[in-house]
Amino acid sequence: MNKDIIVTVREFAEQMVELEHKYFIKNTIDNREHVPQIILIAEAANIYLSKNDVSTICCKEIREGIIDYGRNLFIKEWMETYNLDDEDPVEEDAIDEFNKYAVTRHNKKKRGRIY
Repeated sequence: MNKDIIVTVREFAEQMVELEHKYFIKNTIDNREHVPQIILIAEAANIYLSKNDVSTICCKEIREGIIDYGRNLFIKEWMETYNLDDEDPVEEDAIDEFNKYAVTRHNKKKRGRIY
């Protein structure tokens, strides 16, 4: 598979994550629903690339990059809209919240779910 396809898959997946994130904000979707959708999009890209003979290392990098992209959108939104007793938002809390629901087939034994 040529590099152009790898770039296209990553860009397409990131666009999907961005649209999912906008839907999450607009419709006030719960974090436990939103974060797994991001993971699912990353997993779909990973599966597609691996089925098309892209190296395991490259697939992992793409998957993690897509998850990081979604995590960064999540953190940014958390930091901008956080309002719990007018305390300042803590980025580490946003990361912990994201990671709580970020379950993949690679860590399913820890959490018992697969995406």
